[in-house]
Amino acid sequence: MKNIDLAKKLVCTETEKDLISVLKEAGYWDNYAYWQPYGNNENNYSIIGNQQSNADAALVEKLINSVDAVLMKECMIHGKSVSGPDAPQSMQAALSEFFHMRNGQLMNLDTKSRNELSKNIILAATGKAHGEENLTIVDRGEGQTPKKMPQTILSLSKSNKLKVPFVQGKFNMGGTGAFPFCGKHHLQLVISRRCPDIPNTDNDPTFDEWSVTVVRKEEAREGRKSSMYTYLACSDGSLLTFKAETMPIIPTVAGVDKYEEMVYGTFIKLYNYELSGYKTNILFGLNYRLSLLIPDLAHPIRLRECRPTYSGHTLEATLNGMVTRLYDDREDNIEDNFPSSGSINVDGQEMPFSIYLFKKNKQSNYRKKDGIVYIMNGQTQGIENDNFFNRVNLSYIKSSLLVLVDCSKFDINHQEAMFMTSRDRIRTSDFSKKIETQLEKVLRDNQGLKKAEHDRRTAALKDKVADNKPLKNVLENILHKSPVLSKLFIAGTTIRSPFANEQAATVADTFKGKNHPTFFRLKGKLKDGKLNKHAPINHDCRVQFETDVQNDYFNRPIDSGGLILCMDGVERQDLKGPLNLYNGIATLTIRMPVGVSVGDTHTFMTKIKDDCVVNDFENTIILAVEEAQEYDSSGGQGARTFSKNTGKKDTQNNGGIALPEIIPIRKDEWDEYDMNQYSALKYVPTDEGGDYYLNMDNTYFLTELNSVRDSAKSELTKARYSTSMALIGMSVIGYYKGSKKPEDKDVDVQNAVSTVSTMLSPVLIPMLETMADLTLNDTTQALAAV
Repeated sequence: MKNIDLAKKLVCTETEKDLISVLKEAGYWDNYAYWQPYGNNENNYSIIGNQQSNADAALVEKLINSVDAVLMKECMIHGKSVSGPDAPQSMQAALSEFFHMRNGQLMNLDTKSRNELSKNIILAATGKAHGEENLTIVDRGEGQTPKKMPQTILSLSKSNKLKVPFVQGKFNMGGTGAFPFCGKHHLQLVISRRCPDIPNTDNDPTFDEWSVTVVRKEEAREGRKSSMYTYLACSDGSLLTFKAETMPIIPTVAGVDKYEEMVYGTFIKLYNYELSGYKTNILFGLNYRLSLLIPDLAHPIRLRECRPTYSGHTLEATLNGMVTRLYDDREDNIEDNFPSSGSINVDGQEMPFSIYLFKKNKQSNYRKKDGIVYIMNGQTQGIENDNFFNRVNLSYIKSSLLVLVDCSKFDINHQEAMFMTSRDRIRTSDFSKKIETQLEKVLRDNQGLKKAEHDRRTAALKDKVADNKPLKNVLENILHKSPVLSKLFIAGTTIRSPFANEQAATVADTFKGKNHPTFFRLKGKLKDGKLNKHAPINHDCRVQFETDVQNDYFNRPIDSGGLILCMDGVERQDLKGPLNLYNGIATLTIRMPVGVSVGDTHTFMTKIKDDCVVNDFENTIILAVEEAQEYDSSGGQGARTFSKNTGKKDTQNNGGIALPEIIPIRKDEWDEYDMNQYSALKYVPTDEGGDYYLNMDNTYFLTELNSVRDSAKSELTKARYSTSMALIGMSVIGYYKGSKKPEDKDVDVQNAVSTVSTMLSPVLIPMLETMADLTLNDTTQALAAV
């Protein structure tokens, strides 16, 4: 069989079985002489198998390789070396130069231009809708000559792109992380041809030829202790090649046997790719997921749904990345005055961030449980789920929150301290913990988020708080009658009604910021144009500015601004703590410098860096260093103040009694509160303490209730169920709040409350009723029988 015919037949196969059948027919599958170790390394299985743990993250590596191939092709056809001094020195510079994107941002292209550009990279789904789904990636990038394939696409752990400054992908695994997700035999078909417009500077004799190969996993056999990845080649080790002007191999939505001509570039087909959770039309679930995993995608990608099952539906779409999607959809899906922006600085590593707050129930096409996304060079490096927001009492808006943190400025050492090369995990390190602490502070201090949390909570509890009053009264009565329970649950704790003193959560909704500031000035009483501040030597100093610029000013893709901090005339960005901008108020934390002494006075100056504004808006702060002071950081809400005498904080607006809001939930509300027939109690932490959502249609509770014929006893059963569940929830929360065990520190308390209450719900009512009827005589007889 001619190599060109073999290539065409392999392209048309849609199952592992069919591909193997073609290779057997050609005499290749069972003959080990035609299979070379991938990466020229017989021990490659352990390297390839220890990469991405998720199929979607592994797929991203393939797509990023295609993006980089297109960028490098453009550089070379412009007569530049990809690692030379005249090459673009950043991804944004390359996009501006080669594709005329303003500021190197995809969002600055109109929809028509993006769609046209996306034809350079195609991701197509073929095969069966429910079963063996194949994914094909085709790019019009640089392509590789047959001679170069073993050193490029078929290489392993070679630094092919480390010296190229403008690519999105830096860690070269050749996209091998996808192999383990390719069905039983881990099959991948690869066809490539060098772009003819690139100069043949190496005088490569295979420059105008195509190559075809198949990657597979070989099981351990006699003489070899472990599995190994191999690729199809001639018996002398060279690749199978052929010549052709074009190849009809690009999948289309026109039908199973309809292909577009491919002139050059790389074709990769992943067989039976295991994308659990994304088995539907790839234009939807997979599209949304890839947008999150490549938030700032450099080059658009065309998605094609080619499986016959989906004929008649929307079959093509353009993948643009999350940042561009959010920009395009902001009016319909993002709350007013968001995104809000700012930056944090940890160990001298500055991280701009953007906080997006979706309108209620508008987030499902953008994120699932994803809360904080760490991005480097446009690609997601790690994700914190939205339980993170419970730490800062933003539980009512946590499913609507998305925080994008740009880590592109990290130096190599901090990249390695924070991220795995797999790009799907975050290392647990002192550095990552410091970042989390800074983000907690940013989120806790954001006035817009506080207001949104208050508004969503108020809406959720509306018409429900009145319903819970009898339950609350019963619980209050029980706690006051029991000295033990009263001591456990009430002492030192206060909460407020969700509707009390609503003015405390009021934030102006009418702010309309300008694209660039016309003023950026210190807030507070100035003396001679300077702000005098005092801070204990063991604490940082916080200052606020008034401005008229838009909330996304410090981290928007186009014409963003920056804040520079100087101390005593020397730039000290390392002392710049969290910077948060919302509705005309910018809050900056200045870190207390190491080496200062009590009684010192230092001059800090801030300047705005903005290429579109002549004025740099200088502001001066005179900081006096005072004696160390302590404060109590536990619980409560309100303004925090230091006390030299007691070391305790003062709070405002506290009042009421230490009881949670207990809100009854019915079956028709289960979806909204993530409950089912077995759920019992859901705890939602708030600044005031917490709200308890009690499932009154719990299947075990209803079984007990339906067995009761007496109306008075029915009410007693309801009261026992409600108060007992509330006490269980309070006990679980109290345990974790007071625990000193290191393993309890990161426990998801909300989940713990749900789990424990669900576990106890089958036995709770029977146990209470049995215990209530138990007599001393019963106890004596039982003990005597032991």
